[in-house]
Amino acid sequence: MNLPEFARPGSASRRAWSQWWPLAFGVGLLLLPSWLRYATGIWQEDEYSHEPIVLAMALYLFWRQRDALLQAALAPLGSLRLGASLLILGAFVYVPGVWIQSGFLESSSEVLLIGGSLALMGGWPLLRLLVLPLLLLVLAAPLPGNVIAAATGTLKEWVSASAEFILYHAGYPIGRSGVTLTIGVYRLLVADACSGMNSLFSLSAVGIFYLYLVPRAHRWQTAMLAGAILPIAIVANIFRVIILILITYHLGDAAGQGFLHEFAGMLMFMIAVGALVSLEGMLRMVSKHTASPTTPEDSHA
Repeated sequence: MNLPEFARPGSASRRAWSQWWPLAFGVGLLLLPSWLRYATGIWQEDEYSHEPIVLAMALYLFWRQRDALLQAALAPLGSLRLGASLLILGAFVYVPGVWIQSGFLESSSEVLLIGGSLALMGGWPLLRLLVLPLLLLVLAAPLPGNVIAAATGTLKEWVSASAEFILYHAGYPIGRSGVTLTIGVYRLLVADACSGMNSLFSLSAVGIFYLYLVPRAHRWQTAMLAGAILPIAIVANIFRVIILILITYHLGDAAGQGFLHEFAGMLMFMIAVGALVSLEGMLRMVSKHTASPTTPEDSHA
């Protein structure tokens, strides 16, 4: 169910705000301290540096649907049972999350609290309309340390083996022991930050954001682009590690750990986004070439 556009006169905005400000204030009172704590804490770490970007994209998508939010606030179609259930569950998850300082539980509770507020305002129709920004908030949640350790361990093995294979066949004197690469006189450890986990999350979020903003004529194009996001992110990160290895080999360890290290990360991200856009262009061309040819009757119409 799509909610129609709604002109927002000042009196209507005030009426909606007077009805829903206690709920908005209460949820905001819980969210803002957490986000401020993230900004001075985990968002400073490489593994979680993508989360502010994902959060900003989610907030932008909420803002794009502000007319639908206002209409739902003025003429509530909400579900008291669903909304109250999500709010209560969010509160129960929030308290232990703050108590044990679990960013995953705390962020998960925020999604539940926002979802519960939306359900109170507009029920399932409003939740379905705003499922994408809610999904981005899920991607912005920091995963538990043991989950990250397990995932990054596998990714580091893939990245290390792929980098060794490509550079060895390119003629470089490279060897590997686990996630440690030896090239020339240098030994390089593929650390957790180089596993590509943060790039997987950030590129997934950017890809979802891009798929939402750019309309497509065929659903199969959207499905193929969505399926290509993770492979593109993994391949782009492999080439990022290869670039860092080559920088270290040709320019020395100081160059590989300095500005060029950060630049390689930015370059990798831009290449991955460019690959996604290029893939879409190719799919559009395929769609045009495989379209039904114009019939003689159509040509004379």
